[in-house]
Amino acid sequence: GGGGPRRKKAAGATRRAAPEQTTAMGDARGRYADDDAPGGDSEEQAPEGPPEEYRVLFAAAQYGRADIVASAASSLKAKLEEGEDLADALGAARNEEGASLLEAACAADKVDAVRALLRVGACPAADEPAAWLKEGSSCRAAAHAELMQQVALGDAGRVAKLLALLGSESKLSDAATFGGDHPLHWAGSFGQAAPLEALLAAGAPVDATNDDGATPLHEAAKGGHAPCVELLLKAGANARATIADGPNAGKTPFDVAAKDDVKAALEA
Repeated sequence: GGGGPRRKKAAGATRRAAPEQTTAMGDARGRYADDDAPGGDSEEQAPEGPPEEYRVLFAAAQYGRADIVASAASSLKAKLEEGEDLADALGAARNEEGASLLEAACAADKVDAVRALLRVGACPAADEPAAWLKEGSSCRAAAHAELMQQVALGDAGRVAKLLALLGSESKLSDAATFGGDHPLHWAGSFGQAAPLEALLAAGAPVDATNDDGATPLHEAAKGGHAPCVELLLKAGANARATIADGPNAGKTPFDVAAKDDVKAALEA
């Protein structure tokens, strides 16, 4: 024992780029072929395939081995050329069926692997919300939790990628474990202007309300984050909205504002 479960199909992970998307690893022949081989050699040297870590990562995704996801990603990072980004490489990886690492883990309903893949940035590029991140599923919940964390951390790049997968408007199940908060609430509360801009650019509802009826503008004002307040106002946020419930019921963003510059922005 000790070797772990074996896949029925012997399949090293192949990498396939989406249309008009360049893969992070580049063309295998261009990268791995021996460019210094003598021109007159009649036998062409066969190009190397992608690193073994891709096959290991897809197996870990299928069988829910979060520990192996972390170690294989670390090993792959050491093999990338200067300037190559691990998150881009992981996001562009595809198996024989054309599925990304994240999709493969979701298809197997391995939420621990989903979380591990999201932690290392394995978020595939998407032109529209992913149908495989189904409403109410544990995999979607994990992806939404990662979105909220990246908003709080201020990583606008990851926020944009996750928004493309999830869609800019939260589902009811997404907000359930966050007191009804939309990612915009967290951007305002943590004073993260760059993610806030990314959310607004993606079409997030500027006056989204949480379980208490507070808006993102309330959260930004309460936190004393003038730049976020100004961005929300510019996007059309309602400065007269009142909180429906809780200790601040009936209060407007101005009423909960923590700083004079925030109050000035709200009065302008």
